Amino acid sequence: MNCIIIDDNELAIQTLKSLLTTFCPNVKVMGASQNISYGVSLINELNPDIVFLDVEIKNEMGFDLFSFFPNP
Repeated sequence: MNCIIIDDNELAIQTLKSLLTTFCPNVKVMGASQNISYGVSLINELNPDIVFLDVEIKNEMGFDLFSFFPNP
């Protein structure tokens, strides 16, 4: 499975990458973003199976990501 991580906290991204590597070797982190707009670009480019999404990303809400996709 391929995934991306969208979180504004770099430490949280690195921690999740480490946990996935240790406990979920079948999940490959293909990219990470610290904002919604770049996260949308990554999703469109990489077509991940899973998106790990923070709820609050600076002045945005993680769920705002859904408005960029017709069938999230």
